[in-house]
Amino acid sequence: MQIALVSTSRIVAQAPATVRSAFDVTPTCSVHVLDLDGSYVPVRHEQVVTPQDLGMSARELNVRAMLLESGDLARWAQPALLRHALRASPTVLAVCAGVMLLRDPSELAELSAEGQFALIARSGETLPADGAWPGPADQLTSGSYNPHLVAVTREATSFLDLWEEMAGDPLTASDRWLDTAASYLPHRAVHAARLLVSPWTGTSARIGEAPNGMLQVDDAPAVAIDLTALDPNAPWLLNPETNGPPRVRLSAHPGLARLVARYANGIRADPVLPPRSAGRSLTSLGVEVHTQLRAAFRAALDEDPLRSLETLPDPVDAYGSQARVSVPLPPASSAPYPALGRFPAPATRSPPVPQATLPLAPGYPVGI
Repeated sequence: MQIALVSTSRIVAQAPATVRSAFDVTPTCSVHVLDLDGSYVPVRHEQVVTPQDLGMSARELNVRAMLLESGDLARWAQPALLRHALRASPTVLAVCAGVMLLRDPSELAELSAEGQFALIARSGETLPADGAWPGPADQLTSGSYNPHLVAVTREATSFLDLWEEMAGDPLTASDRWLDTAASYLPHRAVHAARLLVSPWTGTSARIGEAPNGMLQVDDAPAVAIDLTALDPNAPWLLNPETNGPPRVRLSAHPGLARLVARYANGIRADPVLPPRSAGRSLTSLGVEVHTQLRAAFRAALDEDPLRSLETLPDPVDAYGSQARVSVPLPPASSAPYPALGRFPAPATRSPPVPQATLPLAPGYPVGI
């Protein structure tokens, strides 16, 4: 069994927890971890690779990191890791940090042999419009398939190419790309909730415990739990960022709640703390990457008819500092705030925020 996941400083605590769960349920598995920024600390005998090991240039990685949010950057990098892992095995499970494996996931890998890849439906049923989250509108917005556990075979070359292409463009970097792939590429779609229990699990799914304490769904053993959105410091909600009451309540499923608490306690007790710079990205000028600066690079990319990264400077290369500040400049009179005059106008037109409420908040014309 081959398992592959990407780690960054923002998920440096969740990635080792996922790796431990893989070795706990499948001691003989091979785990490949792509350490995007040097923050990952091995926990067992997993194989840790760097972007350079996979042939990624430092310049492209730096530019992608400026264009994409942290989660989107990890999504873009995963196909390169999967191609690397597929050299050693005909099938690899693409797992996101935060997924907790409860038993050997070989079943999903075997299902992928019926197509080029296997996808797990977010919900095996149509979600009712009852005010709970998620609902039908959320399903349309987020896509039909869960991106956090995907089985891929060597034949899925077109799938991996599409993954890399769509994840690498800010215009298409979302989980909905899986719906595009499923619309025309051969695959196996799985609707069994027990393969990946998540905040999206349908209302009719019966989540419970077996006599031995193992989690069950519809009287069958659960394979994994999706805890990618969980806040380990507030483990009473599977996803704290919702627009309504959760559809899957931990208070209604004590067995699931115990597993979530164990996972969160393990992360909080991990002696390996993230580096001080975890979660902060700085340019060569020492400027922290923020919404306006990211929007400036995206605006420059939009102005290129070919949307080529070659038109963008390396934001981390000290020798490219002057090139960076000259990314398409508007006339001085068109800049809404003089302090932001060196950025493209679209990047500076966010609504001002009252300084008395949020001092130096992005959007206010000071501190940049």
